[in-house]
Amino acid sequence: MANLLVLYWYRADYPMRATIRSHLYCFRRSRRHRTWYVNLAFCSPVSWLRRIRFDAVILHTLFSDGRADAATYERRVRQVEWIRDLSCPKAFFPQDEYGWSNTLCDTIRRLRLHWVFTLAGPEDVARMYPGLEAEGVRFRRVLPGYLEPGLVRKLERLVARHGERPVDIGYRSRPGPFYHGRHGLLKTRVADVLQEGARRRGMRTDLSTDPRDTFLGMAWFHFMRRCKYVAGVEGGASLLDRDGTLTQRVRAFVAAHPEASFEEVERECFPGLDGGLTYVAISPRHLEACATRTGQILVEGQYNGILRPGEHYLELKKDFSNLEAVLSAAQDDVARERMVNRAYDEVVRSGRFLYPHFVEEVLSALLPAAAAEGPGPRHGWTMWIVFSILEKLSWLGVMANAWFVAPAKKKLRPGWEALRRARTSAGAGKAR
Repeated sequence: MANLLVLYWYRADYPMRATIRSHLYCFRRSRRHRTWYVNLAFCSPVSWLRRIRFDAVILHTLFSDGRADAATYERRVRQVEWIRDLSCPKAFFPQDEYGWSNTLCDTIRRLRLHWVFTLAGPEDVARMYPGLEAEGVRFRRVLPGYLEPGLVRKLERLVARHGERPVDIGYRSRPGPFYHGRHGLLKTRVADVLQEGARRRGMRTDLSTDPRDTFLGMAWFHFMRRCKYVAGVEGGASLLDRDGTLTQRVRAFVAAHPEASFEEVERECFPGLDGGLTYVAISPRHLEACATRTGQILVEGQYNGILRPGEHYLELKKDFSNLEAVLSAAQDDVARERMVNRAYDEVVRSGRFLYPHFVEEVLSALLPAAAAEGPGPRHGWTMWIVFSILEKLSWLGVMANAWFVAPAKKKLRPGWEALRRARTSAGAGKAR
C-alpha cells in the first residue's frame, strides 16, 4: 500500500464550500493508497512526517491560495521545505495562475517539485512558467473541478422528483475585477444582455451578479433544477500579473476613481497588456448543469474541448451579435431536451469527468506500478492514525477562526488602524 501525502493550508470559511471539499478529499477514497492529510494552518509538527517513507507528495490548490500575502506564504513554504530532499514524485496543483505566477515558479524550484497539474494550455504554460519545462518539470492539464459520484446520484433523484422548470434563463456570478482583464467583464455583460433580450420576448429570468444573491450548498442545485437554461462564461483571465504589481495598481486607481470605466483603468494601469494571456477553463458549474439536465447558454469559448456548441449548449457570440437567434432557440423545449440528454450521456454518464477518473489520472502519473499495486511499507499506521486525528481536530480551529476570531478582528481593526495612525503622527511630530 503506497503512502500519499496531501499538504494544504486552510483557515477561512466554515463550513468549507462543497466543491472545494470534494477536490481536497478526493484522494482518500482510493483504498489502494494510504492518504495522509495535513492542514498546515493548524498542524505544526510536520517534522514528524520525515520518519515516514512517502511514495508521492501533493501540494493541494489550497496551499497556494493567499500567496499575495508574501509573509504568510513564506512561512507556509518554510513549513514544507523539508520535502525538497524527498526522492519521491512531488506534485503541485495551483489555480488562478494568472496572478503572482513568479511566486508559483519560485515555489516549484525551491521545493524541487516534479509535476504541475495546471489549468493552462501549452502556450500559457510557457508564459507563466518560463524555463521550468527545460529544467525537467512536467506539466499536465486538468480541470478546476470534477463531479462527485454521490452528488450525481443525488441530483438524478432531485431532477426525477421535480419536472417543472419555471425559469427560462438563470444566472449567478460575481463581477470580474478589472485586473482579470477584459475577459472578466463578460461575467457582468452577459447578464445585462440576456436580461434585456429576454424581457423583450417575455421570457422569465432569474439573473444576478450581486454577491448577496449567491446560492450555497444544495440551494445552487435546486436553483439550476428550476431553470430551463443557465448562462455561463469560461473561468479565467486575459491579463498576466507576474508579481501582483498590476493588481495593486488597479486597486489603488479604482479606490481613487471608483467610477472609472475599464478603458480608463486599462489606459492608466496596464496599457497594451490585456489579451497577452488566454488562461480559460471550463467551470465545475458547467459540469453540474449537465448533471441536472439543465440547458446552457454559454459565451463562445473553448470549454476544454468537453462541451461543443450546438451539441451541448447554445453558443452566444462574444459581441452578442446572435442574441436573438439564441433566445429563439432557447424557447424550443423539444430541442432543449435532446441537448441536455446528449450532454448528460457524453459528459456525466461517460464517467470521464468524475473524481475517481481524475484520481486515477493523477496517481498513474505520480506512482509507478510497483508502488501503486505492491504491498508497500508496513510501518506508519500508528503515525497515520495520529495525523488523521490531528487533521480532523484542525477543523475545530477552522471553525473557531471563522465564527469567533475573524469577526472579532474585523470589529477591532478600525481601532487598531486609528491607534497605528496616531502613533505614526506622534512619531512624525517628535522627529520634527
